[in-house]
Amino acid sequence: MESEEKIQAHVLSVWRERREFFGGKGREGMLILTNRRLMFVKKTEAGMKWWGAVRTRQIVRLLLSKDVMFTEDGYDEERLRTDAENKKNQEIHFNDILNIGFEEKVWGSILFLEILEGDKKGNISFQLFRIG
Repeated sequence: MESEEKIQAHVLSVWRERREFFGGKGREGMLILTNRRLMFVKKTEAGMKWWGAVRTRQIVRLLLSKDVMFTEDGYDEERLRTDAENKKNQEIHFNDILNIGFEEKVWGSILFLEILEGDKKGNISFQLFRIG
């Protein structure tokens, strides 16, 4: 992560799935948009107490508005740099995004991405539930 990189949006409890025949099981994590990339963080150094409090605030915010373009207190670029070092977390550079799709559901929203992973194309979906 570069020093001038800034968090633009930060969403917790996002479900990621590979959209392939043998895509494996989905994972829950944080979806973070910076001015340079999209990151899916499933392993974070942030504490569980912080996660619970922020998730509760996010639920209230999402019930009031569909806007997900917000950042969270207590998680800054320094924490993101630390989490980016963990190879279990996924970085998607904007240049590697080939196609973007979006679908609104009764229960929430789905972001579809066709991405370049090395020399292969892959499909990923990120799901955000607003009701439970």
